Amino acid sequence: MTIAAGTKYKSVHAAADFDAIVIGSGMGSLSTASLLAQAGKRVLVLEQHYTIGGCTHSFSRKGYEWDVGLHYVGDVQSKSSILRQIFDRVTNSGVDWAALPSVYNRFVIADKTYDIPAGRQAYAEKMKEYFPAEADVIDRYIDLVFTVNKSGASFFGERAVAREIGDTIYEEWTKEYRQYSDRTTYEVLSEMTSNQELIAVLTGNFGDYGLPPKQSSFAAHAQVVKHYMKGASFPVGGPPVIAASIIPIIEGAGGKVLYAARVEEILVEQGNAVGVQLSNGDKILAALVISGAGVHNTFNRMLPEAVGTKYELSNIPNILKPAYTVVGLNAGIKASGADIGLNPANIWAHPSNDFDENVRTLLAPDDDTKLTSFITFPSMRDPSWEERYPNRATISMYCQVPFGIFEPWADIPSKDRGADYQALKDKYEKMMLAELYRVVPEVEGKLDYYEIASPLSINNFLGREAGNFMGMSHSPERYKQRSLRPDTAIKNLYLTGQDITADGMSGAISAGVLCASAVLKKDMMQEILQR
Repeated sequence: MTIAAGTKYKSVHAAADFDAIVIGSGMGSLSTASLLAQAGKRVLVLEQHYTIGGCTHSFSRKGYEWDVGLHYVGDVQSKSSILRQIFDRVTNSGVDWAALPSVYNRFVIADKTYDIPAGRQAYAEKMKEYFPAEADVIDRYIDLVFTVNKSGASFFGERAVAREIGDTIYEEWTKEYRQYSDRTTYEVLSEMTSNQELIAVLTGNFGDYGLPPKQSSFAAHAQVVKHYMKGASFPVGGPPVIAASIIPIIEGAGGKVLYAARVEEILVEQGNAVGVQLSNGDKILAALVISGAGVHNTFNRMLPEAVGTKYELSNIPNILKPAYTVVGLNAGIKASGADIGLNPANIWAHPSNDFDENVRTLLAPDDDTKLTSFITFPSMRDPSWEERYPNRATISMYCQVPFGIFEPWADIPSKDRGADYQALKDKYEKMMLAELYRVVPEVEGKLDYYEIASPLSINNFLGREAGNFMGMSHSPERYKQRSLRPDTAIKNLYLTGQDITADGMSGAISAGVLCASAVLKKDMMQEILQR
């Protein structure tokens, strides 16, 4: 699908006059650029890949199409929800959303399956059906999820104001949220119950925030649970329609959205960001530089080492580990998904209810290692799919892996990685297919096409450094970093994207609102909600 292709960069673009340069074209970058464009700013968006959209783009092979990173989004079904209002403002209401069925997630834990339904009451009733002796715990847990999210408004709101103001309000605005962001998910849940199976079911989609219970911040867990409490949706026409709806807004205000434009350096003069230098040597100047490329790329790769050291920015990425990465399996079937019995619900499969131990064993996998998997069915959730790809079904499967297993080939071109690299991919292919057939037996023997993608593909296409498509890990330490905010110690250099809020589409687009608020010096969230 090429509806969000943008325009290929040419050197002539360097002579244009722009108010702001935005690095990257993920959801954080595009939402920031859209809001600035709507405020009358001429914005230049520079994307290193040959497709605009970051994790919202898709790709095609052999007559099939798969989504790269957007598989479902919560809380956009109702036009009155806060997230839907943000999406509508950023896209000029250019995206229609199709709701997934009531049961939008299924957790397969060892040999047991748990359905996760939409709706607070339905969710509570289903959990109590599975764990009748834990009814009181389940009620208190759901109440706590909502309480933590409510206190998150001021925690993240502090990041939208100038840092000198933030310094005066930080303690008061964030103290309630930090009671939970500074603790692990397991710490909080184990104070409520000793039932390990219940803890596992409550955290069965921890892949949505990256870390298992004993490593993740409870705030990250609570954000994701609240986000999906009313269910999930999928953009009609596929994720690329999001970028396709935003590009005209940016260009309509005199801006440009360009691909094949890799930023090598952020230009800093006398403590001010003044522009960027591209990989071809072109220099483009602007009064503002906004990076949605992630904290590591921004501070450790794009800033000269002396500048990062001077402003005490280069050590920030070293404090936080990159989020987890995955091996991906994308498969196609020459048949309608409905005809072969596929279900739109996601499947999260775990070998046991000790998720931390499951992840630990992945550090040194052997032939007996059981994978932790996420399986989704893109063709089953888009109402326009049958019209675009009749009698075709697709499956995407992702299994968490440590990046270190693939790191020896990170700096080698894909065509030169050799037999050992291919053998490693073949090993994961065999393991993943076996797990897919175990969990979704109706597809065995029906795959027409499939391919394996390693974490190095994420590095290549999304410009990451350790296959970390979700940015920095959601540990308690992350929430303690006051530098993860839109404004930086370098004047006129701003950050957007997942690293300054939380992972996923909701985190990235919320970061766009925070960043636009910081740049425009106005509360964009309030403005959006008052429309």
